[in-house]
Amino acid sequence: FQAADLWLMRVDFVFEFPRPTMPNVVYMGGFQCKPAKPLPDLLEEFVQSSGEHGFIIMSLGTLIADLPADLAEEIAAAFAELPQKVIWRYKGSRPSTLGNNTLLVDWLPQNDLLGHPHIQLFVSHGGTNGIYEAIYHGVPVVGIPIVFDQADNL
Repeated sequence: FQAADLWLMRVDFVFEFPRPTMPNVVYMGGFQCKPAKPLPDLLEEFVQSSGEHGFIIMSLGTLIADLPADLAEEIAAAFAELPQKVIWRYKGSRPSTLGNNTLLVDWLPQNDLLGHPHIQLFVSHGGTNGIYEAIYHGVPVVGIPIVFDQADNL
């Protein structure tokens, strides 16, 4: 590291904790952000059915595929009370409290959903990519930090 001519920092100085840096440090946070692409038909149909209330997405990243059953049941029950539609990236057992407004998916096109005009909220673990995509698209975030730097990102 000491011999590096250039340091690329995958954060933006506006959102990073203030600290002095040397001239060879380049902040490049949000470089992966781009305009949304059209959604797959199934997701677009679900999103359009949300009406004036819009929709919420929840993703805890690729490392957290499922949750303890009691926690998943509580989250599903809370979502069932909302007027918004919910797209939840979740690979665990289907919660018995899951409402008709919630779609469970193994994978979701996160950037494209965050860029959709009907998006209302992003429930996130606080991973860097998702946070910068939410900032890029101007979407509010509710954070559930689990590991690593996620609490600092939120």
